[in-house]
Amino acid sequence: MKFIITIVIVLFTLFGVAQNSTVVFDRVIHDFELIEEERGVVITEFLFTNNSKEKYSVLGTKSSCACATMGVSKEPFGKGDTLSLMVAYDPTGLPGKFNKSIEVTFANKKGEEIKRYLSIKGITVSLSAKAALTAKDTLQQEENVIYYYQQKEVNKKINNKSEDYEVLLKRATKVALMHKKVKLLITIYHPEPDFEFEKLLRNAYETLQKDLMETGLPQQSIIFLDPKVELSSQEQYLQISIVNEDSYLIPMANENILAEVPMNVNGKIEKVRINSAQQLALPVYFQAFRNGLRDIDTSSTNFKAFLEELTNQIRGKEELIEFKIVSSASKWVYATDDFDNGYIANLRGNNSLETLMNELNKNHINTKKLTTDLQVKVIGPAMNKRNYVPFFYRQFQYLKIIPVYKVDVNETKGALGFVNYYNESREAMDPRQKQFYSFVDQLSYLIKNKGFVKIRLEGSSSKTGKSSRDSKEKLAYTRIEDLKDNLERELYKRGVNPQRLLISEEITLLQGPEANKGTAEEYRKAQYVKAIIVD
Repeated sequence: MKFIITIVIVLFTLFGVAQNSTVVFDRVIHDFELIEEERGVVITEFLFTNNSKEKYSVLGTKSSCACATMGVSKEPFGKGDTLSLMVAYDPTGLPGKFNKSIEVTFANKKGEEIKRYLSIKGITVSLSAKAALTAKDTLQQEENVIYYYQQKEVNKKINNKSEDYEVLLKRATKVALMHKKVKLLITIYHPEPDFEFEKLLRNAYETLQKDLMETGLPQQSIIFLDPKVELSSQEQYLQISIVNEDSYLIPMANENILAEVPMNVNGKIEKVRINSAQQLALPVYFQAFRNGLRDIDTSSTNFKAFLEELTNQIRGKEELIEFKIVSSASKWVYATDDFDNGYIANLRGNNSLETLMNELNKNHINTKKLTTDLQVKVIGPAMNKRNYVPFFYRQFQYLKIIPVYKVDVNETKGALGFVNYYNESREAMDPRQKQFYSFVDQLSYLIKNKGFVKIRLEGSSSKTGKSSRDSKEKLAYTRIEDLKDNLERELYKRGVNPQRLLISEEITLLQGPEANKGTAEEYRKAQYVKAIIVD
């Protein structure tokens, strides 16, 4: 065992030496933590810098799974140059834990090669999943466990200062935000029958509840299952497990009536009452497009589940239903196509709409009574050849289908817009602002009433600074992505599926005075992110 540890230490030492003398990455592991299958591909960025005197270029990349793909510039880069390696992970059809390795090979002009090894990991959950996730590597297998913390040195107190315990708190908080609650199971194994199990259990309950409430979770969101206390002849440990929810929580059907929809019944107009539970119960479909696909993938498990539930929900109510469909394309330039990206988005949207109607007809849905609203858009930054990474642009290429009841809602329950200004280029947005909460309240209200809400996003970066124009535009998009993440998190807290949030536009701007020609306040006014509700 000592020999193996020595080898590992030597290898890491050699790795560190090689990193310092040639190409060094900003990190070698990225944890996506909990990701939702319905959101499609998730992306992270690794930065690497040439610390040597020679020019290097990327010879190739490969991963341990086809679900992980890489994109990186193949142009040579010299001493001090920093480039990015984009890594995309597609969780579709892959629920549960994942840990994928990535190999990157660099070469200099002499043909000398060096290799770097990275990894991505996380847990995939699904808002519509019926099968519970099960952890595969616990010492004591527990049913439906999606994450666990284990403490082998059992004493009267839980070690709440360890990094693993901090990860447990983070995961538990995220699950609670998604499902309105988190279920926790405490298991204690010990070889001595006289061990003070009760004291350890009481301490674990009190410590865990206190720490979770300090993260902002209400006490009613924290549910402790009956603990398991058993004698073990082999080893002793304390385990705290997060138990997975079977499905995303949908509001009960007996909620207050929020709207009335006019419907033609035997030649007479009658009003049908609709509540938020009925609106949110209608399923949402999301599909990311890549590899030239220009239509719905009707063979996918996600689409089949969507179609089945949709058919059951809308049969006999076709006259009340409208489909909000968003077909988005990026500003990625296709090397082999002669038409523009707007044409591609429009083609995908119309093809998908026709396919959807055909599939509904097969299921005996009267599509002549259905109404549709197709939105076509082209978003994302313009392609830059030096940083050309295909799937980075593909994240802006997707189809979203949201069926809703045709309801008119004009009431205001919060702010109709939100803006956040930055004092420094790299600071993150503070989501604890009253204006932000008020804005999310309005989004939540409209989604529960209308089934969707449409917003316009705008990210701005100042013209001043040493970074390139491309980097400043990327900073503006980073601010937009940060705002979207915070909006999704807050909607989850309120029990609302953020897929019902429609982004009509994503605009990036470079504004403000040129370098050394303006005041600090003028500089600050050019550094912002903004969201506005639109009709």
